[in-house]
Amino acid sequence: MYRLIEIDGSIAGYELHEDGTYTAEEAEKMVKYGTTTPTDAQIQELDDESAVFRSNKDARKYLADTDWYITRKTETGAAIPSDITTKRQEARDRIQEIS
Repeated sequence: MYRLIEIDGSIAGYELHEDGTYTAEEAEKMVKYGTTTPTDAQIQELDDESAVFRSNKDARKYLADTDWYITRKTETGAAIPSDITTKRQEARDRIQEIS
């Protein structure tokens, strides 16, 4: 069975629920009030934010995975390989704010 979803007193749609009051057939015939189809620009904006999020996640993971070099340098004075230092800076440079 399905039940109506209300947001601020307005019907926003319906959802599957054990204690619902509508059959699947009735729910399919209902108009989902308060929903809209996103524009191409909105979809593109979400895609762009997702790409930035993934890039940030990858950069932050690389930094976390190589933090032990920093700890080792601090504790023992052992040098950090220059390729690691370069890649860590590249990772920091890639991290972007999501507006």
